[in-house]
Amino acid sequence: MSAKACHEALCAAGERLDPILAPLGYVFEPDEMIPGVPLATALFVRGKQAININYSRSGTRLGVVMYVNAGGGMHHDQLMRALGLADRQLLAFEEAELRSFSHVGGDPIDALIADLTLAAPALQDPARMDELIARNMERHAREHPKHAAHNHSDRKRSGRGRFGKRVPRDH
Repeated sequence: MSAKACHEALCAAGERLDPILAPLGYVFEPDEMIPGVPLATALFVRGKQAININYSRSGTRLGVVMYVNAGGGMHHDQLMRALGLADRQLLAFEEAELRSFSHVGGDPIDALIADLTLAAPALQDPARMDELIARNMERHAREHPKHAAHNHSDRKRSGRGRFGKRVPRDH
């Protein structure tokens, strides 16, 4: 898939997610293609928090969905577990293939929209999201002390998180 087609697929996903996220205060910001990285990334930004989505250049595949702030981030499945919604979660991430998919088949964006609707109360509460991300980062640091320290210092230096995603910075 060309970089342009990948970026178009990402923007089309953004248009579909916007009716759910815009009322919660999030603004869609597609990112520039990063040379040498096989992803098109975009953020839905609200203040110092963002929801990061990406599409693979190797196909119109939704990749990992991340919830980030200047202090770190968490994957979609981690958020749904933290909110007690894992049993109702429709979107899943397959690490080996670096793709998101729907547990019930069909379009992963439809699954993400359903999950975001369930998570909306937390997504519209910046303090709650900061708390959930901080708890996730603390848990990750306990479980993987070397890995967590290395990734955190890289994120602070580069302004990019895991998978090259931009993270909102404190100004």
